[in-house]
Amino acid sequence: MPTLTSRIGLLERSEVAPEAAAVYDALIQRRGVVPNMFRVWAHVPALLNQVAPLSWALLDDGALTGRYKELISIYVSRLAGCEYGCKAHEVQALRKGATAAEVGAVTAGLDPEQGPFTSAERAGFAYAGRVWQGAAAVDDDFFAMLRQHFTEAQIVELTATVTALIFLTRFIDTLRIPTTPLPRQAVSDQR
Repeated sequence: MPTLTSRIGLLERSEVAPEAAAVYDALIQRRGVVPNMFRVWAHVPALLNQVAPLSWALLDDGALTGRYKELISIYVSRLAGCEYGCKAHEVQALRKGATAAEVGAVTAGLDPEQGPFTSAERAGFAYAGRVWQGAAAVDDDFFAMLRQHFTEAQIVELTATVTALIFLTRFIDTLRIPTTPLPRQAVSDQR
């Protein structure tokens, strides 16, 4: 696959406004690298300062584990055909405790509803697929089944994760943002 050239410049820390630099520092601390998506968002510091904390709230442990939300993010990225999202969330899912088998079940094009997941996790993947299709695909019967597996807070987090990933994958792919290289430490850990 050819390397993408971003349609919008990827700003270095030295090129960003002070309020964006603070987000860069937080990203380095959290991930060891500033993901390219955020280097594009930095062109509009007000957006960067909202998107970064939102992504942390969406993907960290909450009503659902960060591990599961990262797996859902891989699945939605795969549905969107967004290589950037798949790669970024694979790294984060493993970092947050997902097994290689779980990540493989979501990335290999297999139906995650058949993978090494609990019945609740499978229901969540089915929900993500339906939300991807559109709100009308989530009928009342399906939603009643979902409620058997998840609390209201969990459903809110799950829905927010799926819909945010739809938004972010389209942002990334429209602007042709290239996949972020792994931080040096992560590369040496994989050897």
